[in-house]
Amino acid sequence: MSLRGARYAFVLRDYANNYQLTNEVLPHTGTVALLGRTWAPTLAVNTTTGAETSGTLSVFERILIPDIKEASFVVKKNGSPTAYTFSDFGKINIAGLTNPDIVTVTGQYMIPVCIVDAPSTTIITNSNGVTLHKFLDMRLRQIFENELIKLTA
Repeated sequence: MSLRGARYAFVLRDYANNYQLTNEVLPHTGTVALLGRTWAPTLAVNTTTGAETSGTLSVFERILIPDIKEASFVVKKNGSPTAYTFSDFGKINIAGLTNPDIVTVTGQYMIPVCIVDAPSTTIITNSNGVTLHKFLDMRLRQIFENELIKLTA
């Protein structure tokens, strides 16, 4: 896989459960909901006045690949589990979805990445004749939607 060199796309799974969604509300247009996560500011304490403040900026991060093999992935429409299908990266199709409906998801997701540099590897053949590759150094970077579509076409 990674011997194909730099720009080969694959995904990272986090077994420490850092990439989780819990009842995350998703935006939708028509019958398609975009899988993502909203990052909102947390409360901050002004050290001079002691007042708690919160910023108003929030950012919606698109999630392209749900982890449906290692953990359950539940999509709900108006609080009830609903049937769904995936189309393209991180797009959830829900039949009968309309504008006032609220779509939420709970589950884990993976991060698409690619190798930044051409990998350097040491090839080891064990006594059973199995070839192993030992990577001494490898840098990865996250891939976003347009680039992932282009690299996997």
